[in-house]
Amino acid sequence: MSGRGADIYAMDILPYLKYAKGGYLEDLAPYMENDPEFNFSEYKKNVIDAVKYNGKQLIMPLDYSFNLFTYNKDIIPEGKEALFPNKDLFSLSDIINTGKQELDNGSYATEDEVKILNFEKTQLFRTLFEDSYKRFVNHENNTADFNSQSFINLLQSVQEISDSGYINEDYFSGNAHQDITFEQIQVMMSKPYLFSFDGSYSLLRFIADNKPEIFYNSISSTSENSELLGIKTNEDQNVEGTYFHLLGMNANSKNKQTAWAFIKFLLSEEMQNSNNIFSTPVHNGARAEKARLEVLGELYDSPEQRTNQELTEEQKAVYDEYLSLLEAYSDMINAYTPIDTKIWQIVQDECEPYFKGNKTAEQVAEAIQGRVNLYMNE
Repeated sequence: MSGRGADIYAMDILPYLKYAKGGYLEDLAPYMENDPEFNFSEYKKNVIDAVKYNGKQLIMPLDYSFNLFTYNKDIIPEGKEALFPNKDLFSLSDIINTGKQELDNGSYATEDEVKILNFEKTQLFRTLFEDSYKRFVNHENNTADFNSQSFINLLQSVQEISDSGYINEDYFSGNAHQDITFEQIQVMMSKPYLFSFDGSYSLLRFIADNKPEIFYNSISSTSENSELLGIKTNEDQNVEGTYFHLLGMNANSKNKQTAWAFIKFLLSEEMQNSNNIFSTPVHNGARAEKARLEVLGELYDSPEQRTNQELTEEQKAVYDEYLSLLEAYSDMINAYTPIDTKIWQIVQDECEPYFKGNKTAEQVAEAIQGRVNLYMNE
């Protein structure tokens, strides 16, 4: 607004921690507390609190999601209690370790080879790395620990899981020259899995199972044989939020009150109901309304296309169950780990020779440590 730089930053595409440590972001907490027109009780507080840095609200999420695990009810007909009694929180390591035990015991005989999870090697490594990111990178102290046995073990375990045939062939490895055929994709997608990894956008699918007449359209690609297992955690058993729109205020802005007014406008129920907020809104009323539209099958319709009809008795039952589960899972979110994209690129580049068999895990760890040290000390 002053012509001298941004008043508001889109922090979902910027290195959050560098901006936070550099003092470039304004603490939004005083604006929320001192604005009589802003009522924090109308929002999912834990989801917003999860992105705080050293107790300060330096960024504001507009929407969020979380990740789920499902199980194949055709392969595990007795249900999740047989494998995970009284458990609703699952790390990727929980899934992999249980899957290995089950397959090693030969418990599941099908015509096709059963895999543990709908991951391939690159996706498995990246997810495990991100889930334990803070073990290897300490942004507070500006240090890295890739030479540790923990990181070497991570590399070796992913390779062992792949070599043992527990997961898919590495069709989507980052080799740009590799042509992936449609037939290969079909084969991978049709394989039987013990477990699958899904997003919160599929949550309604598990509640509305066997009630297709309720919905005008389907927004989930989740297979018909999947049943909900529970919510995904990181390796520290914290539930990470995934955020799509994160806003930060420039600490040097000359227009802070106006910048806050715009952020507050984007947090309003009207704007939170916009189709431009494509994930779960942080506003409680907007979240409930989007759930209602989803049950009606009108979520992706324009406002002009929507019928504004009331839910039928059957739809209301689905809506109540859906919203209850959505709120329960949302209440579990207590963490956010911003991954430095430059560090991830270094890790990805240096790990490729290991996964191709051209370097040892120790050589790769040393190379990553050197490059990350240089980057963090620039």
